[in-house]
Amino acid sequence: MEQDDTEIVTSAVINPASFLSNKQEMKTAVHDCIETIETVYASRPDLKDEPLEEADHTWYTDGSSFVKNGVRMAGYAVTTTDQVVEAKSLPKGTSAQRAETVALARAPELAKGLRVNIWTDSKYAFGVVHAHGAIWKERGLLTAQGKGIKHADIILRLLEAVQLPSAVAIMHCKGHQKGNTDREVGNKLADYEARQAAEQREIVTLLKRNGVALFKFCSQPTLQLSLRSTLRGSTIRELRKHLLDHGNLSLRDQRP
Repeated sequence: MEQDDTEIVTSAVINPASFLSNKQEMKTAVHDCIETIETVYASRPDLKDEPLEEADHTWYTDGSSFVKNGVRMAGYAVTTTDQVVEAKSLPKGTSAQRAETVALARAPELAKGLRVNIWTDSKYAFGVVHAHGAIWKERGLLTAQGKGIKHADIILRLLEAVQLPSAVAIMHCKGHQKGNTDREVGNKLADYEARQAAEQREIVTLLKRNGVALFKFCSQPTLQLSLRSTLRGSTIRELRKHLLDHGNLSLRDQRP
């Protein structure tokens, strides 16, 4: 087994023999295998893995995580074939798996009440919504061995987000393809914008007034208030470490 969260056991919940056709009734099957699997495992009963007709939007999602100058940077993007719906950086150290799951969660959140087709090149995130997620949620986000699932918080967020659109289809596509179909163009744009978002860092300017270190922010007032409260009374070294730990912040020292 390649997945450490999967264990093969004998289950008494469903008797496999109940799915076998009666020898005297061979003409008609007593169940639909595909329907049974989709009902049991999908995170939403009407979730599709083929594009919806007459969808309000068709979006492409991707996450990016890479190491630059010794720091793992990450970001995600939701796009159309030619426009960015949303693209943002993620905290330092975020893995590619988590970034891709964040991206897939944001798409249905942004499509609340709408009919939407969503493409992802992440087999992991695709598997969460179509196979593993409902089982993990039923178990309390624990593996068969009773261990906590990695990225449990964002998995739960994804499972809840999938319920928000009026209708949703989530499809998997191969990444990094060179073709010119809408699927390939959209996937390439999402990949590019996710990487660009990962490299966008908020500039935090370090000033000095009356011998006291102050911070001036270009944007993000909520983050500004949070950092002012957290950093008050800290040394310059502590301030620098705290800023770097945020991953999407960089320090510009303008003290005289």
